[in-house]
Amino acid sequence: MLTKIYKIYFQWEIQICQSQEKIQKRSQKALFQFLKEFNLCPALLSKSLTYSLFIHIIDLPPQELTQNNNYEDIIPFRHSDLGQVFTLSKFFTMLVRVAIISYSNNMMNEKVYEMS
Repeated sequence: MLTKIYKIYFQWEIQICQSQEKIQKRSQKALFQFLKEFNLCPALLSKSLTYSLFIHIIDLPPQELTQNNNYEDIIPFRHSDLGQVFTLSKFFTMLVRVAIISYSNNMMNEKVYEMS
């Protein structure tokens, strides 16, 4: 299902030959659209944090996407990835990081609420 979503929101990553810069700009815009439509940004993540995550993930070499050498093959299609700049594995990485940050923020909010 997530692969289908990726192919819809980021179809130029797969089909169109453009400059890396144009692809990155289009993918950034599409990512914000996706996160807005699924009520993730700005509801769970600020736009500035989302942008910082996007830039960080774009710059990551594929072998560092998981940030854990013990689980480098957790993304099974990493070696035959879809896309050119914001690849399918980078999209998945973004979703995982959004979930981690959102969960962490939620836990912090609950602790603050319990303390008051």
